[in-house]
Amino acid sequence: MSEAISAPGGMICVDGSDFVKKGKDSVGVYRQHCGRLGKTENCQAGVFTGYTSEKGYGLVDSRLYLPEIWFSEEYRNRFQKSQIPNEITFKTKNENALEMVRSVCERGALEIEWVGCDSAFGCDHKFLAGLPSGLKYFAATKANELVFLSRPDMAVPETPVGKNGRRFKHPRPSFPPVKVKEIAEDSNIPWQTACLGQGTKGPVYADTKCLRCVSCVTLTDHGNYVTPETELWLYIRRYVDGSIKYFISNAPEETPRDTLDRLATMRWSIEQCFAECKGYLGMTHYETRTYQGWHRHMFMVMVAHLFTIMLRQAFKKTPFFYAYCEIHGVDRLNRFC
Repeated sequence: MSEAISAPGGMICVDGSDFVKKGKDSVGVYRQHCGRLGKTENCQAGVFTGYTSEKGYGLVDSRLYLPEIWFSEEYRNRFQKSQIPNEITFKTKNENALEMVRSVCERGALEIEWVGCDSAFGCDHKFLAGLPSGLKYFAATKANELVFLSRPDMAVPETPVGKNGRRFKHPRPSFPPVKVKEIAEDSNIPWQTACLGQGTKGPVYADTKCLRCVSCVTLTDHGNYVTPETELWLYIRRYVDGSIKYFISNAPEETPRDTLDRLATMRWSIEQCFAECKGYLGMTHYETRTYQGWHRHMFMVMVAHLFTIMLRQAFKKTPFFYAYCEIHGVDRLNRFC
C-alpha cells in the first residue's frame, strides 16, 4: 500500500465497523451497540485503521473488540474455544485504535501527517493526547463539547462575606466555556460557503464555520473544575438536510482554511473502504468463529481491496487496460495479476 498510495500529507483514519451475528459462540459476539443498525444487537465489533492521501485510500489494520465480559469466568469456556491467545487482555475500542495508530507510525512505511476519527474517538481527550507526537488530528466531536472562545484568566474566587461553607480551593475561569452547538446557533458568527472538493456530480459545497478556540478539561469525571488547555480549530459543517457536524483540530493557527476543508472530506475515506469491502469483497461474508479466523478473513479482504486500488490506478492512466499493459509491458501487468 505504501508503494501504491503513500504521499505527503497523508491521513490515518480510525473507525469501528460492526457485524451482526446470530448465536453466542462466535468470538467477541455480545449484545452491544451496533453502528450498522443504530441499536443494541447481537454482533461483533471491529476497530479499523485506514490510510488516505491524494493518491487513494485503503485499510491498513484491523482488530476485533472483545467485550469485558469475555474475560470473565462465565465466558472462560467460550474464550478457550475461540482460540483467543492467553496474552490478550481487555482493551477498550479507543485503546485498541491508539495501539494500531502507534504501530502503523512505528513501521514508517506510510507518510502520515494527520489522524482522522469520528466522535467516539474525538470526544476522548485521552485518545487524542495519546497520539504519537508530531501527528495532527482532525476529529469529530459531539454537540455538547465545551470550548472557550478565548483563553480565560484563572483565579481562586474569594468567598463572599457571610457565606457559610468552605473556601474555594481550585481556580475558576473568568468566564464559562460554551458548547460547540451554541457557536453553531450564534448568528453573530456567520456561515461561509466552502467548496470541499469534486464529487461524482461536480463540486461539493457546504456551509461551514471555522474559528480558533481553546479546549478545556475537567479535573473530575463529573465535569467539575473546568480549566483551559490548548488552542485548536473548531470546524462546523452544515449539511443539505440541516444536520450539523462538529470537528476539532490541533492544526497550527496558520493552517489555511482550504486545508481544513480538504481534511473534512479525507476523514470519510474509511467509510468508503467499508462500503467497498462489504459491498464487493465479502467483508461480512464469513462463518469463522475463532479469533485467528476473524483476523485472517479481514486481512485477506484488505489484500483484495489493495488489489482493486492498484487496478484503479491502472485504469486511471488510460481507459483501456490492454493499452496500459502495452505501454508498460507484460512485467507491469504481472504485478496486478
